Amino acid sequence: MEPFYFKSYDKILATANNVNELLAAMEKLLKENPESLKYHLNNKDIYAWLNYTGEKKLASKLKNIEDPENAISSIKSYLNPKPKRKK
Repeated sequence: MEPFYFKSYDKILATANNVNELLAAMEKLLKENPESLKYHLNNKDIYAWLNYTGEKKLASKLKNIEDPENAISSIKSYLNPKPKRKK
């Protein structure tokens, strides 16, 4: 399976082989190169890669998110869902 490459022109800024690595790369890029992160979100590159890797549920959560902080928050809640309260 191909990793996800965060690129800025011909330079690779970060790579991810799974959702945990994707989250780490996105958090890093939010600080170091937020424009690249926004580009990949707006261009639906992350959405397409998640579908490719079989993470269809997460992909659907990110499909229309263009704000990097919202995308990161969505991935965190996907990886660490809150337990449902018993009534």
